[in-house]
Amino acid sequence: YSAAFDLTQLRNDLPAVSNRRIQGHLILLTDEKKQFWVNMKLFYVLDRISMVFKVLYVADRYVTPALRGKGIGTQLTSIAEDIAHDNDCMWVYGRQVPEDPRDLQRLIKSKRSAGYIVEERDGVVVAKKQLKIIVE
Repeated sequence: YSAAFDLTQLRNDLPAVSNRRIQGHLILLTDEKKQFWVNMKLFYVLDRISMVFKVLYVADRYVTPALRGKGIGTQLTSIAEDIAHDNDCMWVYGRQVPEDPRDLQRLIKSKRSAGYIVEERDGVVVAKKQLKIIVE
């Protein structure tokens, strides 16, 4: 069953996204049956000291209840991080609300184990991961 949801081919079909020339795009990756998806926004940010850097914002990541627990969400997160790395992003972050409130702690644990800094407030999980450090 897990072989049917190996997202390696999806990752291999992304050369246009991973070209280091993106300045601002919306990216939606899904399967044909729309059983899972990750919706991302890749953009430039200008910070307080006039430095420009890229950020990948994971706006939504979803796996249907029947497919949860099979590693698909982890693979989607990995693909998002690959896109962020390939496009020289400094940060990848997202805001998620579990469909089932009972999944809140599992989501927090999953994000922390993947190296994210996690904050939770009123059932909303904000996770961010720094991918590179700029040294002046």
